[in-house]
Amino acid sequence: MCTGLGALDEEIRKQEDTIKDLFASDYEPNFGIKGLTLDRHTSYGYCLRCGLKEHNTVKRLPRCKVLKTLKNRVIFTTTGPDGLMEHASNFKDLLAEYAEKQSALVEQVLTVAKSYGVVIDQATELIAQLDVVSSLAHVAVNAPNESV
Repeated sequence: MCTGLGALDEEIRKQEDTIKDLFASDYEPNFGIKGLTLDRHTSYGYCLRCGLKEHNTVKRLPRCKVLKTLKNRVIFTTTGPDGLMEHASNFKDLLAEYAEKQSALVEQVLTVAKSYGVVIDQATELIAQLDVVSSLAHVAVNAPNESV
């Protein structure tokens, strides 16, 4: 699908914009449900939410699937080829792919950073030796009597 994190991030943003446009153009004006909102749920991805009073209206809507009924709200989605469930699934897949690639990249960065550890330790030791020699030179130059 996408090769780099930048391209994948662009795909995620496009998918998110598609979901928000779908909500604004199709669902919000056409469902006739008061308080209808688009939510990003941890388990379901993007889904629709409304008050519990609208539960019967949601059940009567074509291509709507109730995901969860809570004591004060109903969480639902739409099915079909261009439904919210399909878009939310694609969005979750893109996020999972992004997380996987990001994890691999972080692992590579840490591997490279670990390789510099030995060099930095050696540099620290050399700087400490240079500090001792320069301090000795400073004392020798600024001593009140000459020493041979």
